[in-house]
Amino acid sequence: MIRIALVLAWCLILQVHLQAHPLFPSLPQADRLTALDTFWADWKRTYLREGCGGAYVDTSGDGKLTWGGSSTSTLTISEAHGYGMLALVKMASRDPAAREQFAGMAAFYRAHEAASGPGLMAWNQTRDCEDAPDGGEMSATDEEYAQSSRSSDFMPASFAVFSSATGDLSARWTAIRDRGYAVWGRISRDYAEETGLVPDFLVGLPENPRPANPFLLEGAGDGQFSWNALRFPWRLSLDLLETGDARAAAHLVLINRWIRNATAGDPLRIATTYRLDGRIPDDQSTGSAAFLAMFAAAAIAGSEDHDADQRWIDALWSALTAIPLADEDYYGNTLKLLAMIELSGQWQENAHSQD
Repeated sequence: MIRIALVLAWCLILQVHLQAHPLFPSLPQADRLTALDTFWADWKRTYLREGCGGAYVDTSGDGKLTWGGSSTSTLTISEAHGYGMLALVKMASRDPAAREQFAGMAAFYRAHEAASGPGLMAWNQTRDCEDAPDGGEMSATDEEYAQSSRSSDFMPASFAVFSSATGDLSARWTAIRDRGYAVWGRISRDYAEETGLVPDFLVGLPENPRPANPFLLEGAGDGQFSWNALRFPWRLSLDLLETGDARAAAHLVLINRWIRNATAGDPLRIATTYRLDGRIPDDQSTGSAAFLAMFAAAAIAGSEDHDADQRWIDALWSALTAIPLADEDYYGNTLKLLAMIELSGQWQENAHSQD
């Protein structure tokens, strides 16, 4: 608890500095943007499709089956659709086709709104352009599972935007945002004081958050930092970039210091699952683009050692961009794309002032 308090105090002092001067790879921005444009073109050619009355992200566009409990005939999933729409918005200033393709994705979404709630998307569509049977027409939220949720489903930067845009509902979005930070902070304090990690799934929400037991929903890693929770550092990095929130900075500083030290500064040693205390479970691989991407996004906050932080983010960028698209699936390649948009400076409207 003392460590968390000290890090938070440090970040409160430097909040303005972090907001104005996030850390980026030292490679010139023009070169980073060139790398982004090349990967963007490859990603679109592989995954973005037109059809079914609109446009969508074909999660098996690379010839690899979609995983995660979807139908064997899956065309796309709402997660992929959201990432695709977000990427098109952020790339619109560099891609003349982005606006029209975004409109196509919006049309596809409107044709597949979730039966479980207006405004949400049905989570799974199949190659006959219909929602998948046996629950594919529902949304992807897991709130119905015994007061549980994915830790990475809290999106503080998005909630801040919703708050500023919704008038009478502003206070509600702010409260949701604050609750997310409170839950993350409590998990870190009680279970991950040295690492800042969070588990894939949380139970006991909202008053008694704790890591889920194995096999709550997906597998043995449900209570560990694994294929769901890996997006948590990226969520925080976006909030730091867009709002300068000291809570995001504090948590990222802790994560960055831990992962840099745990890997001795070598991104290719990043494992695909961690226990919350930082230990690696048996039979984990290393070097996944998905995990490299999300820790690379987190690295914009740095820690207490600027020189080491700069070497770390440079190494992450170099390792991430060296991974061929063919070596990864939809998930790894898409998280890589989102991290590259951020680390190239393209995420921010004032991208050309980053260097």
